[in-house]
Amino acid sequence: MLSLTLLKRALQQVALCLVFWAGQGQAETYQLDFSLLGAPDQITLHGVEDNETVWFGVPDNLQVEDLRLNIRLAHSEALLPDLSHLTVYLNDQLVETIDLNKDVSSQKEEYSLSLPVTQLKPMNQLRFHQVAHYTQECEDPLHASLWTELQSDSNLEVKARARPLPNDLSLLPVPFFDPKDGRRQSIALVLAKNSQDNVQAAGILASWFGALSGYRGVDIQLLNHFPKEGSAIAIGTHAELAALGTHAGGKGASLMIQDAPNAPMDKLLTVSGQTGQEVVTAAKALALGGDFLSGAEATDLTVSVQPRQAYDAPNWLPINRPVKFGELVEPEALITHGYKPRPINMHLRLPPDLYAWRNDRVPLTVKYRPARNVQDPGAFLSVDIGQAQLKTIKFNEDSARTESTFGTDALPLVEKSILVPLNTLSTRATLSFSFYYPTPSFNECENLLADNVVSGIDPDSVLDLSGMMHHLAMPNMGVFFDAGYPFSRMADLSETAVLLQASDSDVKTFLLLMVRIGQSTGYPATEVQVLIDPKTDQGLADKDLLLIAGGGSLGLLEQWKKYLPAKARDKSGGQTVMSGFRSPLNSNRHVVVVMGDDSEQTEKTLAGLLKQADLGAAVQGSVVAVAGDQVDVLSTKTTYYTGHLGWQRGLQFFLGQRPWVLALLFIMGISLASIVAYVGLRARARSRLRATGVAEQ
Repeated sequence: MLSLTLLKRALQQVALCLVFWAGQGQAETYQLDFSLLGAPDQITLHGVEDNETVWFGVPDNLQVEDLRLNIRLAHSEALLPDLSHLTVYLNDQLVETIDLNKDVSSQKEEYSLSLPVTQLKPMNQLRFHQVAHYTQECEDPLHASLWTELQSDSNLEVKARARPLPNDLSLLPVPFFDPKDGRRQSIALVLAKNSQDNVQAAGILASWFGALSGYRGVDIQLLNHFPKEGSAIAIGTHAELAALGTHAGGKGASLMIQDAPNAPMDKLLTVSGQTGQEVVTAAKALALGGDFLSGAEATDLTVSVQPRQAYDAPNWLPINRPVKFGELVEPEALITHGYKPRPINMHLRLPPDLYAWRNDRVPLTVKYRPARNVQDPGAFLSVDIGQAQLKTIKFNEDSARTESTFGTDALPLVEKSILVPLNTLSTRATLSFSFYYPTPSFNECENLLADNVVSGIDPDSVLDLSGMMHHLAMPNMGVFFDAGYPFSRMADLSETAVLLQASDSDVKTFLLLMVRIGQSTGYPATEVQVLIDPKTDQGLADKDLLLIAGGGSLGLLEQWKKYLPAKARDKSGGQTVMSGFRSPLNSNRHVVVVMGDDSEQTEKTLAGLLKQADLGAAVQGSVVAVAGDQVDVLSTKTTYYTGHLGWQRGLQFFLGQRPWVLALLFIMGISLASIVAYVGLRARARSRLRATGVAEQ
């Protein structure tokens, strides 16, 4: 027995060595543009000295063999090549110094630098340090000619080989999705059968990967067989997965990770159960995570979580309390340096249906620290939302000073209150703070280092959305496409039912929309209900409904077509149409329809729309038709409202929308008052006449 055990272990080690040896031939080379690493369109360095940092990660399942930095840069023609240079550091280790040659300044010079792979970590810092001079005599350290630009097409070129990972659930979501990988990643989902439960489980996982991906998004591959290469997630009952040729784990809801059958360096994760409902439970357990995710297999899984509340999506700004900036970004991101500091940006996601009656201003309390060593009266702080300027705060204004533990104690802390127009806070808004310091004048040969200028926004600054109400004109395809509203009102989609055909293309369309909603909420759609072309509306009265009819055929949609806006019913061939209407089953619920004439074309159209931000931004109004790269808003007419204003504000809103009713009520009131006055005066006159007659007698 002992000899058999030793032999088995030896064979396992040999197999692992053979797998690793086989993987040595699977080297791949890919590029990471700076834009994928969170850098702006181009990096511009100013002044005598300046720094800029780019971060990148190394995926866990790759062994980097060669790493090159390809830079395309331009710089001022005034720079002196003997004194001006750009130094590149990897994790604070010097890599190379590039002389800024005056002879090539007018064109984009290209450099290819080899980076030491031995210095790599899971997350890595690539820092660019400029030293620039335009004269050997006395110079202005902030002169306009002191600049270098790293163009947006600069990139990292990575050559790596796949490396084996252990079969361990604790590594999830790696290798299927690696947060450290800057590329747009692709997830392969293998559905053994397009049953309701399997499709629901796939939707849960798609929304989970969408939440993980953030701004990058993910691509979903839907397969009915194991791929020839790459890792995959197989979804189905034990019997269904066995028919595909794989073992799917033990009893109950199960998760098991194993080597992929067609590519031993890749992984296969099975999400399974004895029944379809157990498959859904396994998908929920995977998306929500927990300490039970360890080892190669987890069986007999159960899920118990607190019910979600409306509008509590992790990515959305809370509206029930003031929110501090420190909750939204790291404190280090709120500090900026230099006389020409870079803007401090905060990207916000808000519920799409915020509404304020006669109080459309959101209080923003900004606590900021201007540089103490800049005394110019022309210095100011600009507060912007997107491209719109909200407020210009001059530093010589009298302001309340407060205490804080943020930053350098030498910096003064100043507090300023701003009222932000609610209409500037769209579903996705960028709040920017830009410090402006006039370029100081220097005496002859006076030396001043620009790096000693430090400014910042305090993490205790507050944006207060509490007290805002929810009210929105519907249908609204803009908020549906951008934020998944009205379904994303509940982050887990517990009040949503999706109706679709079992075709692969309609299922893929459903998964694309789940990815989008997961991106918006930051939470997996663990409670979404999926129905494959139900014949009745039983059980749907208390649900918001998403109808996917890529091929134009869906039972309930055929029954409810009369409720669609006329522009949606009259769509032309080849178009994918998005529209909606109030649920015929419940006046407080909504129906959104995504339909076309060909399910495959509908899926491709939606996929293209999701990948093109500019094109997606054109999706507005109540009826939208998409064909290729053309987005047509067919109607902006809204027919009902969602949300609650209360009876008093509801009455005010009703009258405000219908001034003729208010005028009619005014006329009726005047008429009634006139009648009452007339009757009263007549009665008084008669009384006086009777009294006069009695006196005469």
